[in-house]
Amino acid sequence: MPHQSRHVHWLVLAAAFAAAFCWQLPAAQPSKNWKKGEAGNAGNNSKWVEEVTPGSNDRIKVEDGNVIFDTEVSEADSLEFVGGVVSGSLTLLGTVDASLWTGGEIDGATLTTNSNGLVIGAGGVKKLKNASLNLSGPTSWTGGDLSTGEDAIIENNGTLTTNFGGKITKGEGGNSTFRNKGSFVKQAADTTEIEALFDNTGELSTTAGTLKLSGGGKSTNQVSVGDGATLEIGAVGYEFEGGTLATAGSGLIKVGGNTTFKGASGNSAKVRGEAGNL
Repeated sequence: MPHQSRHVHWLVLAAAFAAAFCWQLPAAQPSKNWKKGEAGNAGNNSKWVEEVTPGSNDRIKVEDGNVIFDTEVSEADSLEFVGGVVSGSLTLLGTVDASLWTGGEIDGATLTTNSNGLVIGAGGVKKLKNASLNLSGPTSWTGGDLSTGEDAIIENNGTLTTNFGGKITKGEGGNSTFRNKGSFVKQAADTTEIEALFDNTGELSTTAGTLKLSGGGKSTNQVSVGDGATLEIGAVGYEFEGGTLATAGSGLIKVGGNTTFKGASGNSAKVRGEAGNL
């Protein structure tokens, strides 16, 4: 009996400790799933699998259908966007999870990422039309092209890193713009091409492979090219105005079109191209 009593006593203590420990752990990340094939406002409970409107602590998943983010649902922790169409305005706080975009269309929307940021990965077709994608946290572009147009804007205020040979195309008609106000880093030994107008007021770094800017634009801040890497300017040309240019080792800035350099410092930078003027 004494032995049994001690055994029960320890079990009670262990259970109490486990309960106290679990009490201190953060709650499991909830998830709200948009019903496949549904269309309508995000504030409509009946459109969600769980029959509950998402809150700012929720992770939202959209695989199909058309969801309009309205004043009732304007914030969430994160978004897993696999397919369908999203519109309206949504801020992703990223307190717990990074958001994931592997397919689907952002159309007529303003989507903002923060904290844990966004992973843009391989999967389905990804489109950005008449919309703004504001990247305020870390962004990792690991797979899949982005088709943009109809005055779409991608604005990077954080750090965007890409490590594969993808494209940001102008496949949706009209113009599109990439505004780099943070840090854009091209990695891996392949070619990444940006057909959208590319304006750089932050830091543009090509550490490996080739980054091709074929849609024109202007840089007024830092541009660096690592040993063995290439920054290539397409036939539309480009404007370097002020800022700094730097190449390391065999790194090269290869220019084409009507590329001009106005007040950009970097006497040691290697620049090559018949149409460029330095």
